Amino acid sequence: MERTFAIPINNRKQLEENNIDFKELATNAVEIFFVQVFEHNFFHADMHPGNIFIQKNNNNIQFVLVDFGIMGSLSNFDKKYLAENFVAFFNRDYGKVARLHVECEWVPKDTNISLLEKAIRDNCESMLDKPIKDVSLSDIIIGLFDTARRFKLEVQPQLILMQKTLLYTEGLGREFYPELDLWKTSKPILEKWMKKQKGISSLLKKMKDNSSDLFEILPELPTSLRKIVNLINNDKLNLDNNLKKLSEIENIIDKNSRRNYWLISILIFSIFFFIITYLVSINLYSEYIFWYMLIIFILIMSLRPKRKGNDK
Repeated sequence: MERTFAIPINNRKQLEENNIDFKELATNAVEIFFVQVFEHNFFHADMHPGNIFIQKNNNNIQFVLVDFGIMGSLSNFDKKYLAENFVAFFNRDYGKVARLHVECEWVPKDTNISLLEKAIRDNCESMLDKPIKDVSLSDIIIGLFDTARRFKLEVQPQLILMQKTLLYTEGLGREFYPELDLWKTSKPILEKWMKKQKGISSLLKKMKDNSSDLFEILPELPTSLRKIVNLINNDKLNLDNNLKKLSEIENIIDKNSRRNYWLISILIFSIFFFIITYLVSINLYSEYIFWYMLIIFILIMSLRPKRKGNDK
């Protein structure tokens, strides 16, 4: 056990006497939270004022945390989708937010993405129209979860713990610096983490983590390949019949696409013909009309489906 002589964060007077920059303090609080969650994957989940102390080290403001009875951790899967959700939301890409909810199975796979997107937009758009100092990241998350609950959202306990910690951190930062821009502070951390996940070092780490499974599979690979070859040679996979069926389906699709092409072409020419007739009847005839017709004809012919070589 170690004793700390740092200043309790709720002792504002003593912080002022020690020339603590409140803007830096607020910014550091947000940065520390996101670094804990995404970089260290282990975060303090009981961030009330009694557990937070402040000290200076070479003019740098440091947070000293105590009482580690409640800690949180997210899987790489949750972190990936959470980070992408944050970025998509602040870019107002609600379609991607809805798709991510389905992809990470926070809502059922058969969820109507268009309806979910509309619900998220209706619930959360007004939040982003406020001044930065009034935009609450924790309120946004609560709004997202509340909206998604109508679509049978299943919120994991670790995400609720993260949400509660973010609520404490945001409230703390805004108390010392009301103009705090949470998105400006957190975006570089999220984007850096996302970029790191897609880099070569991340790929090598995944390969190393899965190397034991690979070494188990490799000895069995020749036997498995031999079985597949035997199945193909003995026509156990019924490849000839399946290929014949695929060819029949391809022919049907090809014929339908040509038929649809001609129907659409006739429709376009008919509409254009009626437009010309109408313009002539009201004396708005133009010498360029036939050039327009020629251009449309060339475009339609260039989009004509190619006939298969075996079609007659």
